Amino acid sequence: MDVKDVQECFMHGVDCGQVVAGEFEKETGLSKEVLRKLTAGYGGGMMRGETCGLVIAAYNVLGAIYGHSEKDEDEQKGIFLTKMFEFNDKFTSTYSGLMCREVLGANIATKEGSQKIQEENLMMTLCPQAAVDTIEMLHEIIDGE
Repeated sequence: MDVKDVQECFMHGVDCGQVVAGEFEKETGLSKEVLRKLTAGYGGGMMRGETCGLVIAAYNVLGAIYGHSEKDEDEQKGIFLTKMFEFNDKFTSTYSGLMCREVLGANIATKEGSQKIQEENLMMTLCPQAAVDTIEMLHEIIDGE
């Protein structure tokens, strides 16, 4: 998936986290439809400028692959947390933080921030590139085993 593909998704109502999660059908064993539905509420840091939807979707993908689900699965939990921290390091080495407002440099939940995001067209420039970067980061983590 490239920036133009992501922009096309955005123009048709598919949000950033949905784009990312939907790319990992094979790795998670879940359908694109299910992955996108599970991540439907993450855009714009849940429209509050909170944790970036890309980050939450990445955690969902890593959780589906490496997560623990039963009691006393400390080893598996450790594996998941290691992958999550690896993702955090990769993401924050490229972007200024894990929060949507840090990535965008403006808070979508405020009038001023929303205006800046619109004026600078960040949702169609910065966010698509960040989605492509997130997909690549996840592939590096998953394929790097």
